[in-house]
Amino acid sequence: TPTPTQRIITPDSMRQTPNRPPAPTATIIGDSIRFNNGYMSD
Repeated sequence: TPTPTQRIITPDSMRQTPNRPPAPTATIIGDSIRFNNGYMSD
């Protein structure tokens, strides 16, 4: 029983974990770089 349970949680957690943080993280990093470059000010 622990084999199917871990297999279902592994892809779900791995898919939601890396898919959720990269979206907001990439936006924050992009905003910071643009702000530093003066793109947002322009």
